[in-house]
Amino acid sequence: MNTRASRALWIACAVTVAAGGTVSALNTQALPTGASKPTLDVIKKLAGTWVELGEDGQPTDKVANVWRVTSGGFTVVETVMPGTKDEMLTVYHMDGDDLVLTHYCMLQNQVRMKARFEKDKLIFEYDGGTFVTSHDEAHMHRAEFTFVDEDHIKTRWEMFEKGENTYTASGDLVRRETASDTGSDVKPDIHEEK
Repeated sequence: MNTRASRALWIACAVTVAAGGTVSALNTQALPTGASKPTLDVIKKLAGTWVELGEDGQPTDKVANVWRVTSGGFTVVETVMPGTKDEMLTVYHMDGDDLVLTHYCMLQNQVRMKARFEKDKLIFEYDGGTFVTSHDEAHMHRAEFTFVDEDHIKTRWEMFEKGENTYTASGDLVRRETASDTGSDVKPDIHEEK
C-alpha cells in the first residue's frame, strides 16, 4: 500500500473506528504501516469552530477553540479562547517526519512540543521553547487529544513548574462549524499581473 493510501486509510480509521463513542481500539499497533507517526493531516481534520460541552452533555455557546488550515495546507493555527483576554495561539506543522506545535502562551513563553501516539491518544510533549530556561519555570509541558469521533474531542493540557504538573486544563469539545461553514477553506482568486 502506498504512503498516501496508507495515510488516508489511517485517517479514515481514526475517525470511524470509534465504536460506542470511543476510540479505544485505536493504538499504534493497529495503525497501517507507514502511519505509525502522527502527521499534520490528523490536526487538519480539526478545522472549524469548537464549543464546550455543558454538564448536561449538550453543546454550549462558549467557543473554546478555532482551528484553521493556512500557509497552503502546511500549517494549522489554533486560536484558544478566541476573543477573550486569555486568547492564545498554537501553531502546528511538520518538522521533517515529526508533527510539532508551538504554543504561544499567556505565560509569556512559547513552548515547542513533539507529537506521538499513545494507545488511543495523540500526545504532544515538551521539546524546548523560548523564555523557558529550565523545567523550574512555569510552562505548558504536555498536551493530549482523544478523538471520540470526527466532531467530538477531549483535550488535556498540563502546566509544569519546578519539574511537576501544577495545573491541568481539560476540555470536552464538539465541532459547531466546519472550515467550509466558516469559509476558512476558501482560496483567494489570485491573478498574476503581466
